[in-house]
Amino acid sequence: MAAWADLRLLIYDMYSMLNVVTEAEGFPAAVLFRAIEPLEGIEMMAARRPAAHRTTQLTNGPGKLCRPWTSTKTCINWDVSLGQKLWLEPDEPVPDTRVATGPRVGVDFARPEDRRRPWRFWISGNPFVSR
Repeated sequence: MAAWADLRLLIYDMYSMLNVVTEAEGFPAAVLFRAIEPLEGIEMMAARRPAAHRTTQLTNGPGKLCRPWTSTKTCINWDVSLGQKLWLEPDEPVPDTRVATGPRVGVDFARPEDRRRPWRFWISGNPFVSR
């Protein structure tokens, strides 16, 4: 099954967010990328984000993650399984002991029981993780 990248979602009507849809249209199953650890193109990202004083600040938030890209408005419904403009690649599995979970950020409007659900996942100790 294909997965689709979409940057139409906006934070504060200003910053694009990377949202990867993992199911068929109409079925609510997607992943919001809050941060990534860049492995390539770091110099280009730094040139486009001069306010980032450290490499770990280039992509450590959902809005920051998309700012270094040339034109995020064109990243709508990209099939990330084709390996063209944007793609996901497998890497070494992360041991369960390194996976941390916690409540989502910015869902204070949700019911109290939903606010506390562990819907956020990250690699413990990774310096590129957003707050």
